[in-house]
Amino acid sequence: MKKVLLVCWVLMLFCSLAFPMPSLLAQSAGEPAVLEDELPAGTTILEPVQTGTLHANMLENAGFEVPSSDGTIPGWMIGEGGDKSFGLSSAEGTFMEGKRSLRISGSGGEQASWLYSKPVRVTSGQLIKASGHFQVRQGKLHYAIQAYSSADQAPELFAKQSIQTLESDGHNEWLQSELSMTVPEGAEYIRVVLGTVPGESAEAYVDQMNVDAGVSFDMTDWGPPIETVVNSRAVFTQENGRNIMYMNLNGSSAHLAKIDLDSLTLLDQVVLPDTLIRALALGADGNVYIVGYSSGKLMKYDVQSSTVEVLTNIMAGHNAFDMVATPDGKLYGGTYSRLEDDFGRAFEYDIYTGKFTDLGVVRNGMKYIHSIAYDEVHDAVYFGLATDAYIRKYDRKQGQWSGEFIPLLYDGKNFTDLYKYTFDLDAIDGLVYARLSQLKIPGAGTSVVDLVLDSASNDEVIGTFPNNQAREVSPSRFNITLITMG
Repeated sequence: MKKVLLVCWVLMLFCSLAFPMPSLLAQSAGEPAVLEDELPAGTTILEPVQTGTLHANMLENAGFEVPSSDGTIPGWMIGEGGDKSFGLSSAEGTFMEGKRSLRISGSGGEQASWLYSKPVRVTSGQLIKASGHFQVRQGKLHYAIQAYSSADQAPELFAKQSIQTLESDGHNEWLQSELSMTVPEGAEYIRVVLGTVPGESAEAYVDQMNVDAGVSFDMTDWGPPIETVVNSRAVFTQENGRNIMYMNLNGSSAHLAKIDLDSLTLLDQVVLPDTLIRALALGADGNVYIVGYSSGKLMKYDVQSSTVEVLTNIMAGHNAFDMVATPDGKLYGGTYSRLEDDFGRAFEYDIYTGKFTDLGVVRNGMKYIHSIAYDEVHDAVYFGLATDAYIRKYDRKQGQWSGEFIPLLYDGKNFTDLYKYTFDLDAIDGLVYARLSQLKIPGAGTSVVDLVLDSASNDEVIGTFPNNQAREVSPSRFNITLITMG
């Protein structure tokens, strides 16, 4: 008799195997040490992963990530006449980390424009170090540390200045620049200052500024904590005659777990350089491919060596929500666009050649490619969108999109008008299953609905069934059926 196990049970198994309940022994100064033989049987003593000293960044909004609606730049002060010279940019290629950077525009006028950080408290004789990342595309800009006797002293009345002039190298690359200054007698504050150069037309971007004013903290790293563990993706295969499942574990650090389903034992676990994994696929070469949601890193887990290799980064400003693999060695993924002027995109990656192809925006106005399915019978990839529940098909035989979208019409209803998310997609034996969620109009239908599309009949919707919350059902060859929930 087939035994049905929800993946939360497997998740409990994984946690019991991978993370035996440790006693974290934090010893404060003056407290007696706990002797190992006094601990309960089975207690795991964790050693620090590393120790060191952290130097505090004393600048407010040093990465220019805090948005503004009134033209100001939080944490910074624009000098007189500089309103048109300084602003925030979220355009692709203009930020190094996060979502924004500082944009500097030099008009070529006779007067320089200046941007001042909030004052930072220092002491006379102290060595101050400042650094930042700069992309000077045209012209020149000034970068300085200025010392002041008081926090409210007029910025132009600085007591001492250490200044650099940065100019374009013609390559539009991010370059790091550092400054230092010994605080003069009588000065109690410093500011970091950025400015245009008189007579120079300029375009530049600044990101990840830092000021080291001597404030530091001792740090002991006990490794990544697992505060929450959530599973939402799994792939299944056979290795050496054994049924194997690979599943993601999202928490304070993301993990990939390899589980033998015949014996229900954990075979391997690896920490991934991210906190969240939503894109997971089993490649044609038998290896597991993953995209970190926050980092955008496309990674390969080699099933033979149990190692993780970073292959490339997907598009800047995009997060990967889902990914599928095809028998010829291609991966197809979909993204959520964090960029104000862009939408969710599809991409193709060839695991054998390393070629990455941007297949473009799937549908204008739709930020999310929330789900993907590969129909092996008809060699087509289906992309599920949000925040209107559209589905669009990519015909691999033709190498092009099949129309603008698939009409989700059934029993007199247009389900795209009713639901926001094509939350999940799957394709089995030439049929495509779509789970739609989040009603646009309360009470207009069930909270979740599943549609069945016949890809052989021009993707016509041939039926519906309500409220199925399951994902990632294991193949029928297994002695147990595992269903991920979410």
